[in-house]
Amino acid sequence: MEDVIGKEVMTLSLLFDWLTKQKPSQKSDSIAILNEWLEKVTSYSRPGTVPPDQAVAARMHQRGLEWKPSTHRWIRREKEHVRERKIQPRLDEIKNYIETGGFTEVSEKLEDILLELFPDMLNPKNITRIKAVDSIQEKESRKKFKEMPKEKAVQEGIITEDEEWDGMKYNHFTDIVGGRVNFNNAKEVMSAVTSLRDKAEKSDFEIIEEDNRMEKPLDGYYRRYHMLLKMTNNEGKTITVELQLGTANQTKVADWSHDLLHKKGADRPILTDADKRTALKYIRQMAELYAYHDGIEGAKNVYPAECVEVIRKFAGCLEVPES
Repeated sequence: MEDVIGKEVMTLSLLFDWLTKQKPSQKSDSIAILNEWLEKVTSYSRPGTVPPDQAVAARMHQRGLEWKPSTHRWIRREKEHVRERKIQPRLDEIKNYIETGGFTEVSEKLEDILLELFPDMLNPKNITRIKAVDSIQEKESRKKFKEMPKEKAVQEGIITEDEEWDGMKYNHFTDIVGGRVNFNNAKEVMSAVTSLRDKAEKSDFEIIEEDNRMEKPLDGYYRRYHMLLKMTNNEGKTITVELQLGTANQTKVADWSHDLLHKKGADRPILTDADKRTALKYIRQMAELYAYHDGIEGAKNVYPAECVEVIRKFAGCLEVPES
C-alpha cells in the first residue's frame, strides 16, 4: 500500500484504487478491512461517527494510519501532526479574538431575544452557536476568501477604500455568531420574519440584510430565510450575526446536504464524485417533497419511492413524509 499510504489522507476511493492494482493473492486482507469498516459505517445515520473496532484499527496502525474521530477518515499520523503544528499559531490567534471580542455575550443575548419572541419554536435548546475556531481558520483559507479582490471587498462593505487589504480574514466574517430557529411550516416562518421586523428596535438589534430562499431554493434544494443582524455586546462593540429561519424539514435537508456535499478538508465524508451526484439528485427530490408538506407555494407532491433506500444509505433513516 506504499503508493496509498504516502498520501496525507487515506480515503475510501484511494483504497479501492489501490486494491484494483493488486494481485489476487494480495487482496484478501485489505478487502476484509474495508468490508468490516463499511459494514459499521453504513449502519449509522451520520457519516464519521463510527470508530473502527480494535482489529481494524490495529491493522491500519501497522500501515501508519490513524483514525481521526468524527471525520470518516484515516489520517497519515505524522503528516497530520505537522499540519496541526503549522496552523496552531493561527488557531490561537483566532481563539483569542473570539474569547475577547464579546461574541459569547452577543450569542446569549440573541438566544434570549429569540426565546422571548418565539416561545413555541421547535428547537428551544439549540438556538445559537459560536463558530468553531478550526472552522473559522478553514474558511479563512479558502481560495475565494484569500484571493478576494479589494474592489469586491469595498463593494460588499467589508472594508472602506482607505483600509489595507490582504484577503478576507477571520475578523471580517459575519457568521461567527449564528442563530437558527425551526418552525412547523412555511407560514410560521414568514410570520416570524414579520415579528422580527416589528420588534427589532425594541429588542435592540438592526436587520441589515434579508435573503428569502424559501420559494427559490439555492442549488435546487436549500430553502431557508436568512437575516443578518447588527447587535452590540456588553462593551458596546457592534457584532454582525447570521440568523436562519426555517422549518424542521428544511433543517434536515440543510444539515444532511452540508455533511455530504459541503464539508471541507479532513472532515468531509468519503464520497466519490458519482456518490455526490447521486446524493444531490435525491436531496433535491426529497427537498421538493418536504417543501410541499411545509406549505411552500409551487412545491410539488413528488414521492420518489426509489430514492428512499439511497436516502438511508447516505444519511440513515430519515422521517420521510407520506405522499
